[in-house]
Amino acid sequence: MMNSEVNKMTAENLSIVFGPTLLKPQEETVETMINDATSCSQVVQFLIENCKVMYPDQQQILPVVMNIKTMKHKKEREKSFIEQIDELNEKIKALEQSRSDEMRQRSVWETYSQSMEVKLAASEEEYKFVVEERDNLSESLSEYKGARKLLEDQVLHLSEFKELSEKLQVDFDEISKQKEILEEEKIKMLSTPAPAGESEAERQVREISIQLTQLKVNSESEKKA
Repeated sequence: MMNSEVNKMTAENLSIVFGPTLLKPQEETVETMINDATSCSQVVQFLIENCKVMYPDQQQILPVVMNIKTMKHKKEREKSFIEQIDELNEKIKALEQSRSDEMRQRSVWETYSQSMEVKLAASEEEYKFVVEERDNLSESLSEYKGARKLLEDQVLHLSEFKELSEKLQVDFDEISKQKEILEEEKIKMLSTPAPAGESEAERQVREISIQLTQLKVNSESEKKA
């Protein structure tokens, strides 16, 4: 009852709690429990209130008991405090392990990031090279188109020249035929008998002209062959 003001456990309340336990009837029924509850509580309350008179020697033992309880409570508190320290140490270890794992993971990510940066730089260089090659191919294609256009123009000019050459050849053949005909007619004219009264000099000139005409016709025939 030393702390009854705090815990409200007065002699009366203690007797109500412990009375049915300390003083039981021989035949425990609901009726006997209800009828004897008040009597039991009063007897136990009397014993509690007069414990110093009934048990004087217990007054010397009580401080020792209280001291033992206090020490036990203190040890329990110390034990609880040690357990809390252990729990904190475990938490600290867990946090350190988590921090170590995070640092290791961070190191892995940094390594991966550096590797990706190197690959990105290489990709950029390859892209620049591809762009340069594309530009070079575009220039080469333009040059090829220009050369092809020039070649087509030359082929067109050659075709026109060939047509013109064929036309000239036809004209030349026609002229040659006309010339042969004229030469043949000239030979016939020169081969005809000399008119009356032709002098010897005129006859020799006519024969020389016939020979020259024949030589010229033979020369033209050899050229065509």
